[in-house]
Amino acid sequence: LKFLSLVWVIVGHSFAWIQVSYVENVEEYRADLSNSFFSTLITNHTLSVANFFLISATLTSYTWFNKTRKCFRACIRIIHQYNLEKPTWYSCSYWLRFYRHRLIRLWPAYLYSLSVLTFRSSTAMYHSIWSAGDPYVQCIPHWWQNILFINIFGGNECLGWTWYISVEFIFFAFSPIFLLLLRDKTMYGYVLSFTVIITSSVIVGLQLYVNNYPASPLPWTRTVNYDPSFYKVRFP
Repeated sequence: LKFLSLVWVIVGHSFAWIQVSYVENVEEYRADLSNSFFSTLITNHTLSVANFFLISATLTSYTWFNKTRKCFRACIRIIHQYNLEKPTWYSCSYWLRFYRHRLIRLWPAYLYSLSVLTFRSSTAMYHSIWSAGDPYVQCIPHWWQNILFINIFGGNECLGWTWYISVEFIFFAFSPIFLLLLRDKTMYGYVLSFTVIITSSVIVGLQLYVNNYPASPLPWTRTVNYDPSFYKVRFP
C-alpha cells in the first residue's frame, strides 16, 4: 500500500509540475487532463496522502494494543517487580514518554532540514526566488511554528510540504483519546471514531460546495477563488 501510494504521489507531481516549464502546448495539455475521466487518477493524486495517514494510525494502534495487552496481561509479575504502570487517563509519565519517543524520531532530521533549507537554499540558487517560495523569507518569522508542528495554521508558507508532518503529529497527539476509549469502552471508541470520520467528511463537502471548488485539488483549470498572482507566475 505504501509503495503504490508513493508511486501515485510521484506520478501526480510529475504531471502537475511538468506543465510549468517543459510543455509547449500548456493549454491543450491542461484541457486534456481536466476533461478526461481517466485523468482524475492523476489530478487527484493528493488523495493518496490519506493512505499514509491510514498506515500511521494502523501502526500506532497496532503497536500500542499489542504492547499493552501482551505485557500487562501476561507479565503482571514483571509489572509489579519493575513498578511499571498500565496506561490510563491519568498516567502522565507514561504519555510523556509516549510523546517523547515521537519527538525524538522527528525533531533531529526536521531541525536539520529546516536550518539547511532556510540558510542555504537562497544562496545556492543562481537566480532570484519568488518570495512566497523562498525558505529564507518564509521561515525566518515562522520557524517556531514548524518546530511546534502548528505550521498548518495562520498562513505559514515555510517549507509548505511539511504540512503533512504537522497534521500527522496533531493526529498522533490526540491518539490517546481513541486508544484508551477503544481499549476500555470499545463501543464508545467506535462511536467516537465514526463520528469524527463522518463530521470531517461533511465539513470537507460543505467547503467544496460553499466555495465552489472543483473536484480536482489541482489548478488544471483556473477557478474564481484561485490566487491570480500565483497562477500567473507558476502557470503562465
